[in-house]
Amino acid sequence: EWQIYIEPGNAPQGPGGGGVAVACLDVSAFRRATRQAQQSEQRLRALADRLQGIREEERTRISREIHDELGQLLTALKIDITMLARDLGGAGPALDKPRLLEDMRSMGRMVDSTLLSVRRIARQLRPEVLDALGLVPAIEWQASDVQARTGLQCTVEAPQTWSDIAPRLGTALFRIVQEALTNVVRHAGASRVRIRLHRTPCELLMTVQDDGVGFDADNDEAVTSLGILGMRERAISSGASFGIDSRPGEGTCITVRVPVHQAPDAADQQP
Repeated sequence: EWQIYIEPGNAPQGPGGGGVAVACLDVSAFRRATRQAQQSEQRLRALADRLQGIREEERTRISREIHDELGQLLTALKIDITMLARDLGGAGPALDKPRLLEDMRSMGRMVDSTLLSVRRIARQLRPEVLDALGLVPAIEWQASDVQARTGLQCTVEAPQTWSDIAPRLGTALFRIVQEALTNVVRHAGASRVRIRLHRTPCELLMTVQDDGVGFDADNDEAVTSLGILGMRERAISSGASFGIDSRPGEGTCITVRVPVHQAPDAADQQP
């Protein structure tokens, strides 16, 4: 693209004088950069909207589970305790100990169910295995959970030394694996997925590869989908690079590379 400037010349008027000054400026690079900046801004706004929507959906889900599960269990437990207190208060010498013991055992089972519900909700928010054992066991747990729920064959190849990376970097990589597996289940039509973690002297390398339908990686709309944008933003915020390789009918491979010198610093980055 060219921008043309035309101004009257400064030569004296008269025969041979006057005229105009013409300047042509190639603004292709500037216009292209402007369009790319506008597209990036639109994508970031869309990503921010999606993240806000996810937060609201998560709050709604947690609120519903707390109300439906914990609320019902605690209400039933309160009723049983009230009835037990009434029986104990008016029983006198004719106390039916076997029935009271069974009532107390029933209340104990309700407490156990409540604790299980609390742990399940907490695990959905943040798997405790990630904090307790590190990245590799957390990814293995996630892969096993996806395989059990969907039938997708998930393989994890990783050295346990990956568990010694910075906690926030580990969280970012775990969330990328979660999003990648979600995309595979929803869109790839895959039967297998392989998660591989590898450490070299120069970098930490993580790949998530499936045998699904794939897509055209040169298609901007596909590559800038919100799920992929979210993974890319997590990687970049942790000092890593993010790449995606896919072709129709040949599956998809997501690659995250973390320079070794970046890995310690990533602990101070927001996942």
